[in-house]
Amino acid sequence: MGKGSEKEDDKADDGSQQLDFFEKQMFPGIENYIEKDVKPNLEKPSPEEASNLFEEYYFGSTASRYDYASEGANQGIRRRDLEEDGDKEAEEVVKITWADFKQENSPLKGLTEIRSSFVPIWRMSREEQIEHMASQVIYEDRELLAFDKPCGMSYSGNAAHLDRPQFDRLIQDVKNRVSPTSERLYLIRSPNRNESGVMLFAKSSAIQSEVKGMLEEGKVETIHRALVQGDLPRSPIVLDTPLVKKVKESDVRVYPLKSNKEKSRINYVTTQCRTIASCQRYVSYIEALTTKEIVHQVRAHLLHAKCPLIGDEKYTNNKIRPPRLANHVLNLLNIDDVQTRKLPMFLHTKEVRIPRVRDGSDRIIIRSPLPSHFLFMLKKLALLRR
Repeated sequence: MGKGSEKEDDKADDGSQQLDFFEKQMFPGIENYIEKDVKPNLEKPSPEEASNLFEEYYFGSTASRYDYASEGANQGIRRRDLEEDGDKEAEEVVKITWADFKQENSPLKGLTEIRSSFVPIWRMSREEQIEHMASQVIYEDRELLAFDKPCGMSYSGNAAHLDRPQFDRLIQDVKNRVSPTSERLYLIRSPNRNESGVMLFAKSSAIQSEVKGMLEEGKVETIHRALVQGDLPRSPIVLDTPLVKKVKESDVRVYPLKSNKEKSRINYVTTQCRTIASCQRYVSYIEALTTKEIVHQVRAHLLHAKCPLIGDEKYTNNKIRPPRLANHVLNLLNIDDVQTRKLPMFLHTKEVRIPRVRDGSDRIIIRSPLPSHFLFMLKKLALLRR
């Protein structure tokens, strides 16, 4: 074998080469934690398995203050500080081996199964993202165009997150493939980055203004599907607590109105919810219908109803963000308590109903199928309707 091949082999042995886009995006500077001189004597995993195992180790250190290190030749150690008697701290050491990971009941394996059901939009090249989104057209007519947006892609962003998938960077190339005769696309609505479902555009600024006007007047119905912790107080139920939106250093949060002296704009909006199925009242699969909708409305209303979304780190009453799940649910998902914090948020825009823009004779119904990771969770929790 030539010198060039030896150099390539040496480079491949460097643990940093196992990092994919997801790890680098979620854990800046993670390469510094790799013990390059320690070569564990383990059965060599596939690149995908190695990436997932590495991600689990260091995701834990970020989300729950775990500190991982290598010990000897064949095991990893994780340490965390535990509070005892309120003030004292103790150290818990948990050993994780590659053999543990391969076991069917390993919590690392359970979380990997959930993540493997995602469309890995963050790992795709720009050209792959363009091709994928061009294949996700779910509705088109002379006035409107809708895509099925995957979880993990936002419509836009800021300079601090240039490495995250953003549709506005691809929009002209995607438009040229799916609607080449349109001059440009005008955004009407899009789910947030960690949500999925109907992303709607107009083909002219006039249609954009008309449909946005309908949204503000409450004439457009949007149907969401969600997985929440606990059970709704009753079903169906109308959540109509007025909401106040506040922005602090680009961080948007929505709060229930607590005082008539509130100086911020008060949003009088409603979220109509019903339970589709429930997992022994620990987790519920629900539908939420909104008309005049504001940002984070469904999440804020569900939190106020004491049913926060699974995986929602922002809207939760618990100090642990996101809130932990019952042991019964953890067993069904084959994950442990710590892995709960690594679950994605399950909120999907399934359907948008719009009055016909020009003649008003009927309405347009745009539907988005549930994504694979959502269906995987429903199956695991036995929440699919038979």
